[in-house]
Amino acid sequence: EVLVDGSARSPMGWALGQLAGEPRADGKVAVRIGTKEYAVNAEALRPVSTEPVLDPMVIVRRAVLVPAELRGWLPTQDARGCFEQVRATAGLGLAGAGSATGGILPGAAAARGFANGEIHDAAAASLEGQPTVVVLLGSEEATKRGEMLLRVHFVHQQAVEAYHAR
Repeated sequence: EVLVDGSARSPMGWALGQLAGEPRADGKVAVRIGTKEYAVNAEALRPVSTEPVLDPMVIVRRAVLVPAELRGWLPTQDARGCFEQVRATAGLGLAGAGSATGGILPGAAAARGFANGEIHDAAAASLEGQPTVVVLLGSEEATKRGEMLLRVHFVHQQAVEAYHAR
């Protein structure tokens, strides 16, 4: 993949290209993108990504509320490992700790239908800097699958936390 500069019509990003020759004496490498050939710095090349292409028209954001007794677990390395496993298994683009309202103030959250006590409390806690939900980004199917995996994991994690509290 080749890093291409932004233009008036498109932002900077990565394009699929092919090496078109040996590195030159000035350190530039010839690459072909489509039918055109360019000379670029070696730093502008990377291996082809194995991640699926993001289609902004199908990305869904789902916030999965974390039980109050597990919120202290959210910032741990164990939780990050869990989120990465859920992300990979469900086929998500992202899974990580965040806020229930996506930065919306509690009053605005109520206006958007997040008026029940649990979500409102989650929004207030997130304003204090504490993550209260796991945010999932991906297709509708992937976010549903990720939510199911998280709910199963939360049950098991609650049992682990209860054991350690004894």
